[in-house]
Amino acid sequence: MLPRCNFVGLSLLVWGAALAGCGGSTVNVSIPSYSPGSSGSSAIKRFDTNQNGTIEGGELANCPGLQAALSRVDRDGNGKLTASEIGDRIGYYGSQPIGVMALVCNVTWNGQPVPNAKVTFVPEEFFAGAIQSATGTTDANGSVALQKEGLDFPALQLGMYRVQVSALNSAGAETIPPQFNANTTLGAEVAPDAPGQERGLNIELK
Repeated sequence: MLPRCNFVGLSLLVWGAALAGCGGSTVNVSIPSYSPGSSGSSAIKRFDTNQNGTIEGGELANCPGLQAALSRVDRDGNGKLTASEIGDRIGYYGSQPIGVMALVCNVTWNGQPVPNAKVTFVPEEFFAGAIQSATGTTDANGSVALQKEGLDFPALQLGMYRVQVSALNSAGAETIPPQFNANTTLGAEVAPDAPGQERGLNIELK
């Protein structure tokens, strides 16, 4: 059975030009510098394996982040993503007042919480460094608040990500199959208009 990486919600949408840090100090958060047109073209070049000018069908499986965002990227609903559609979606991220959101993930394996698992959101490569990875380690209940590199508080940037889940045993061996980490099939879009943004992202592994 295929794994589910299902948006039940994003716990907190951060708006404004500055955020208050844990110690009461103000932390400025700048909006990333996106290049929507270049990113859209780069996505087509990388994932359009049959070279028909669109990403569709099985090609989407090679880009989990884009597949997760399909319903919001595919403006005409034909199941085929063009460079323009992808670029427009990335341009939407850059149009927001601030480019980060707080996100809690809940990780389960066959319905049971997975403690001490490292969860990493890796930006799809067509973002070309405009956004950075975010990581965190699950607690005893399998929950984790993700935090972008360079931030002093839990939040991550708007965008499309590959989601990796890793849990090592006492001998240092990986206990999670590679389709959920090294060769992940999991994807997520972090965006203020993704549906149901109240309770967190459920990552259901089977």
